[in-house]
Amino acid sequence: MSKRDLSKVAIDDSNSTFDVDFIKNNTNFSSPTEFCHALGVYTLGDLVNLKPSSSLDDFISKNTKFKTYEEFTIAQLPKYMQDVLWI
Repeated sequence: MSKRDLSKVAIDDSNSTFDVDFIKNNTNFSSPTEFCHALGVYTLGDLVNLKPSSSLDDFISKNTKFKTYEEFTIAQLPKYMQDVLWI
């Protein structure tokens, strides 16, 4: 079985892992693709390799309703998982 090279798969609204409504309602962007491109994420490989950092937290705090990338990530999860992670 061959593995797909994620660095060759371009980000789009259907594969970015970000919900369209979540991005529209919680960020300054109108689509997951636009949000990812603003982060400098253009491929699925870039998204997989995205690491928390102070500059990423700064971007999140300026462009979303959240203060950190961790808060942003947790907010996307189903409610039952959020409850476990916020304890």
